[in-house]
Amino acid sequence: MNSIENRPSAMAPSRRRCVLGALGAALVGPLAGLTGCGGGTELLFVPFISFTFDGTSKGATISFFLSPAGGSSCVASGRFEFSRVTVTEGGVSTQFDVSGSFDGRDMSLTIANPPAVLAAAYQGRFIDDATVTLTPVGGGTAFNVTRTGDRPASCPASG
Repeated sequence: MNSIENRPSAMAPSRRRCVLGALGAALVGPLAGLTGCGGGTELLFVPFISFTFDGTSKGATISFFLSPAGGSSCVASGRFEFSRVTVTEGGVSTQFDVSGSFDGRDMSLTIANPPAVLAAAYQGRFIDDATVTLTPVGGGTAFNVTRTGDRPASCPASG
């Protein structure tokens, strides 16, 4: 004979519900976390860093030539090597060395001995497949640079 204390309550969760609920949360939880935080698209973005990225800043024409280390211009993350920025003011062009890294949509750039129209460091972000917004570290006016060439078919979609 069951006493009232030993009977399962209709309000108490059954062991089966608890086990299945935990299993479902374990399977769906990581995926829900990625898509809920924008990770669904962020994780799929593979930048195509090739050709030059052109823009203007403080009246000067700015052209970044960014070359990822390892020779592949279509990888999700890496460092820049043999990169430079050309600044053209009043018909005179001068080149400066650039170093930095990238990870998905984000990049960090450092310019060696920059001219007055550029900051020494920038945080960059791809706002679409071919356009990067460069924001000076420490304050200043952000500007956009746009890639001059198209993404080749051999490079995976940008997400």
